[in-house]
Amino acid sequence: MININNKKTTLVSILVIMCIITTLSIQANTVSGRFPVEFYPGENFSWKIDNISAGTNQWINWSSMNFSSAIDWYANNSDSLQFTVEDYVEIENKNFLRGSMSMGNLSVSTNDYNIGTNLILSAYPWVGGLVSLEEDWETLKTETPFDTAAATIQYDQKIVLGVEINTVTLSYNESFQQTEVVYEEVTGILISTNTTFGLFHLEMHLLSSSIPLPALTSNTSLLGLGCFITTGIFLVINQKIRSRVEH
Repeated sequence: MININNKKTTLVSILVIMCIITTLSIQANTVSGRFPVEFYPGENFSWKIDNISAGTNQWINWSSMNFSSAIDWYANNSDSLQFTVEDYVEIENKNFLRGSMSMGNLSVSTNDYNIGTNLILSAYPWVGGLVSLEEDWETLKTETPFDTAAATIQYDQKIVLGVEINTVTLSYNESFQQTEVVYEEVTGILISTNTTFGLFHLEMHLLSSSIPLPALTSNTSLLGLGCFITTGIFLVINQKIRSRVEH
């Protein structure tokens, strides 16, 4: 004779396990498609400049080492930096977004390698830029300069644009440069920066993003979706068992 109570206990245990596995599978598929799925042409972002050094700077096309076409530019406190995605380019075996950028008196068609280098959103030879396309932040710990005492990588949670998100903070501190850049952990969107290189200084924070920042509650939503799918499977299996017992 079949023990119904034991059978129900077993099915409940299976339901819980399947719920967890399904959720993790959904979450893994969501994160693994980070690039280039999320960054379509036309995606746009803006940052507010909180503090920037006075005077002019030279905008250099570092990706092609074209110093002859340098542009003198300047920006003021409370100005905004705008960036609109067009596509992406590969530079030094890494992907960088390419698009149009405007800030102060400067409007250029450029890529995120040039932006990260000119605005010191970087810790050479690593260049982060406005949207870092790192697939795994942990691998940076084995690369220069994050394998030295001058650089650190830390994880945290912050409320940004009204949403609580996971962030990763990269800090670099040596005699000529002090840089801190904070990115949303999954999308790589720059949340804020406080960077100094010689006489150049820039502080700014994210003002808007056409791509919604992944909220911490997204994991809860994934759990609900995983459990919903698993519960449906459970009900079908349970009904079949009940039918066999009754007959």
